[in-house]
Order: sequence, then structure tokens, then C-alpha cells
Amino acid sequence: MLWWAALIFCFRAADVMVETIRLILVVNGHKWIASAIAAVEVSLWCWIFSEGVNTHKHWIIYIAYGLGFSLGQLVGCGLGHKLNEKLKAKGK
Repeated sequence: MLWWAALIFCFRAADVMVETIRLILVVNGHKWIASAIAAVEVSLWCWIFSEGVNTHKHWIIYIAYGLGFSLGQLVGCGLGHKLNEKLKAKGK
């Protein structure tokens, strides 16, 4: 069960981080790259989360989900700002 909590934490953090970067790509006009990222992101997330929640209905799974979201937001914002600066520097 702790393995599932760790997996959900990592995937949720990665999911939110990728989502943040994907939104910056959309804003900067890279809609095809953003669409491809979205398809992979949602497919993986649906599979991992549904397996974890349906199999292990324990409070630690939900705590891992929330903590993963907050870490993903923190890291995604930092990476997103750096990506946005590089895209602006290239004139895109």
C-alpha cells in the first residue's frame, strides 16, 4: 500500500508539473506539442490513479495525492517560468 502511495505521489507531482508546462506551451502557440503531451499525461494518470484508488482505499493514498499535487505545482511553476523566459528570448 505504501508503494501505491509513493507511486501516486510521484505521478501526481509529475502530472501537475507537466500540466503547468503544457499550459505555457499553449499560451505561446505550441498547440500540437501541448496536445501530444496532454494525451499521454491523461492516459497515464487515469490508469495509475484508478488502480491506486480502486485497489487501496486507505487515507494515505489521498494524502499522497494532495502532497503530490502541491509538489508538482511548486516544481512546475519554477520550470514554467524558466521555459517562458527562454521562449520569450527566442521571440516565440
